[in-house]
Amino acid sequence: MNIPIGLQLYSVRAAFQENPLATLQAVKKMGYEGVEFFGAPQYCAEFYVGLLKETGLTCCGWLWSNVLDPAGLEAGISFNKAIGNYTLICGSVKHESLAGIKANAKRFNEVADILAPHGMRIGYHSHKGDHPLVDGVSPWD
Repeated sequence: MNIPIGLQLYSVRAAFQENPLATLQAVKKMGYEGVEFFGAPQYCAEFYVGLLKETGLTCCGWLWSNVLDPAGLEAGISFNKAIGNYTLICGSVKHESLAGIKANAKRFNEVADILAPHGMRIGYHSHKGDHPLVDGVSPWD
């Protein structure tokens, strides 16, 4: 079974900002089949669709900065549907208290329920600092 591999474009963000097409062409040449965009879109949806079509890459996710915010989520659904992406990724949340962790988990479930009818899902981009014990409990428990 062949599992397609995508590249998080944050890792080549300077090159992408300078020349999006050349960067995606290089990513494709390296053997990647998909890319994960990040942050607020800098261009219209049609621009991203054109890049993906021209390079033969797919969008395997977008680290959507405000995916947990209702207004940001609505914009995220619309924009990502337009480019053919069905995974909106949350880049980080604070893990300061057990109550906060539980509130974040509840919001993630709410967002998942909102995305599901659109054929979309939520993802989480984990960072090194996401794993400390809070009140003696791992945020992942």
